Amino acid sequence: MPIDAILVPRGAEYQAVIAGLKWPTPTSTFAVPAGPVALAAHLALLPKAWQRVLIVGLCGSLAPEYAIGDVVVYEECVQESAVLQCDPELTQALGRAFPTPPVVRALTTGQVLCSASEKRRLGEQHRAAVVDMEGFAALEVLG
Repeated sequence: MPIDAILVPRGAEYQAVIAGLKWPTPTSTFAVPAGPVALAAHLALLPKAWQRVLIVGLCGSLAPEYAIGDVVVYEECVQESAVLQCDPELTQALGRAFPTPPVVRALTTGQVLCSASEKRRLGEQHRAAVVDMEGFAALEVLG
């Protein structure tokens, strides 16, 4: 399944992904700004020809069953009351590429969540397993 681009938040996340990729890679990898507003503005300037984009980065756990370093694959992203579906074919392909990764619902927020009680509350409120700062914005702009 061809992927047109891999997007990774700038900084340490990008450096870690670049270091872990097997070169040469057939897919271009781009550093993008972190956070929903900055990412949406950046993506709006990019070519619209991409059909399939993979976002790789860190997310925080909203559920006790996920620990640091666990791999998850997004099925959908929620922001406030809106829900956007990820590409089902890409989700399935990623699910096959990793040993039994959980397929989860992600919450996108513009702020870093520090409190365990706040994470638990937001996870329950949005029925989300993880939180990130880019997923929903990427789906909204590129979707």
